[in-house]
Amino acid sequence: SYDGLWEAGRMHGFGRYKFADGMLYSGGFKNGLPDGEGSAWYPGGTKYKGHWRDGLHEGTGVMTYATGSTYDGYWKDGKRQGEGKLTFASGTVYEGHFWLGKYHGRGRVTSPTTGFEFVGSFHRGFVNGPGALVWPDGERDTRNW
Repeated sequence: SYDGLWEAGRMHGFGRYKFADGMLYSGGFKNGLPDGEGSAWYPGGTKYKGHWRDGLHEGTGVMTYATGSTYDGYWKDGKRQGEGKLTFASGTVYEGHFWLGKYHGRGRVTSPTTGFEFVGSFHRGFVNGPGALVWPDGERDTRNW
């Protein structure tokens, strides 16, 4: 069901819509799709607040997953892309570049539970290239991974 503004028979402007899959969206619409600033609540507890384009996450936004993890950063075509910060429920944090939803490019992983830190290059979600693993006592293992 939709509650909001219309233009030329389509949802356009500010509104609230509950999709068939159970997602609830509140925010801007353009040509019948979420567009501009908006928030979504997904079945299962995941939430998104940020920018949309043509019905997909686009630009900056924050996704809070039902697992307790949070992503704060850039989106493109509905995927994490560009600079961002992914904080897992465990407290482990990845800060750096994403491409097609995966770690890609320069990044840093820190684990508060173990004290380990990795700073270096990633490729499609995996450590790849130059980087340094830093132990809690400050010792470093720098190499090509």
